[in-house]
Amino acid sequence: MKENSKIITVKIIQVQFPNNPMNRFDIPKFRGYMAKLYPKYTLLHNHLENGKFRYGYPQVQFKTIKKIPTIIGISEGLEILKIVFMDVEEININGRSQKIWEKSIKLREGSFGQTEEYYSYQFLSHWMALKEENFETYKQLNSIERQIFLKHLIRENLKTISKGF
Repeated sequence: MKENSKIITVKIIQVQFPNNPMNRFDIPKFRGYMAKLYPKYTLLHNHLENGKFRYGYPQVQFKTIKKIPTIIGISEGLEILKIVFMDVEEININGRSQKIWEKSIKLREGSFGQTEEYYSYQFLSHWMALKEENFETYKQLNSIERQIFLKHLIRENLKTISKGF
């Protein structure tokens, strides 16, 4: 590790609902449902009271991992997800209510920072790399340029994560 680089410890909470399988395209609906249940928790939906958006690294993230609805909380998101875990008893997607019979919660700490070592990572859920305007650029590129473009986007995502911590 470099002398001037910093490694920080980040607390991460993961809440899952194993008996309520969900397709990844239902995640925005799941997020919307939770936002309606807990409107006072801005970090769940990133909408400010004045109607504007909260910009910044999302400290609460909704995803599916092997079809299991999962909510990840980082930093301030940690305390909110403890409340959600204890409180939520059902999930309602498209008017279809599902009782939650099983929940799991995991709390862990992870290291975040720059090191001299290389690490291999894999995505546990799909990465939404392209916004609409990025997709238009992406379509114009050849296969090599597309790879370079995607590497650039993930580098920018990592910078955003760093600023969030």
